[in-house]
Amino acid sequence: MSNRDLEYFQRLKQEVASTYKKAYPSCDIPIEEWTSQDITNFQEELLKQVKGQLSEKWFYTHIKSTQNKVPRLDMLNLLSEYAGYKNWRDFTSQFAASDPPKETPAMNTWAQRSKGWKKVFWVSTPLVVLVYFLFFYTPAAKTYQFCFVDADLKHSISSANIEISILKEHESPVVLKCDSNGCFQLTTGEKSVRFAVSAPYHKPDTIIRYFDVRVPDERIMLKSDDYALMIHMFSTSNIDDWRKRRAQLNDMIADEARIFQVNPGSRTGMELYNKKGFINKLTTPIKSLKNIEVLDVQYQGGQISSLRFVQKGINIQ
Repeated sequence: MSNRDLEYFQRLKQEVASTYKKAYPSCDIPIEEWTSQDITNFQEELLKQVKGQLSEKWFYTHIKSTQNKVPRLDMLNLLSEYAGYKNWRDFTSQFAASDPPKETPAMNTWAQRSKGWKKVFWVSTPLVVLVYFLFFYTPAAKTYQFCFVDADLKHSISSANIEISILKEHESPVVLKCDSNGCFQLTTGEKSVRFAVSAPYHKPDTIIRYFDVRVPDERIMLKSDDYALMIHMFSTSNIDDWRKRRAQLNDMIADEARIFQVNPGSRTGMELYNKKGFINKLTTPIKSLKNIEVLDVQYQGGQISSLRFVQKGINIQ
């Protein structure tokens, strides 16, 4: 990035510090001098306000360090959003608009010479530009890649079952699938994208991203769905304490929960369980009932209100 970007980043750090001070008024030192407790408080603030995360090592590398290096665009977007802007582009554009261009003698001479013919074309030029953009200009399509990462474990979510729904106003969603590496590609000429993501054993989320051709690849964090993981673990592990397992399931599942077993090979294609029936199924020590794969979970009041699952290895004719 340019020296101008470095200058903008220094301004952004000041904006971040000002925003942080609203939550912690006692912090009256520059951001470069923050203590470990300040950094910990700031990490909690990021997670609370913009659902973002950064490590203490990253803070020392990019905030406390004197090296002339600007962070990745996704982190610049995160800090800009915390400071009250849409993203890094919004932040820099507002500062660029407030900075008057520096005049040079050549610029002054050019302005004097062109003053006469500018008066002639001041009406026609905007009209010509408008006509060109309306009839001839189309944004060049670029290809961007998004990959999903487990927010807790910090490793890629390797699953082809991640489903993406591209959301556009006044249009039906366009559904895409990730590859086995947990990634998908999108070719578009738009400036931004909004999509919903659904992944096994991870909480659903709606993502909004502004495109930057300089950063065509982006990693997106997904939070794990602990209850779905526990149900899968219960069905695949050998646990002798059945009473404890039943108690845990009873706390996890709402009394009026609707639980569906998807049976692709059956005539009906689906089987409905109530809470008691599902707990009995999951705590019966029979190998044929093992290996449940959770497809979808919905919550209400901190408990599972709806669950869809498939039993792997079972073929129903």
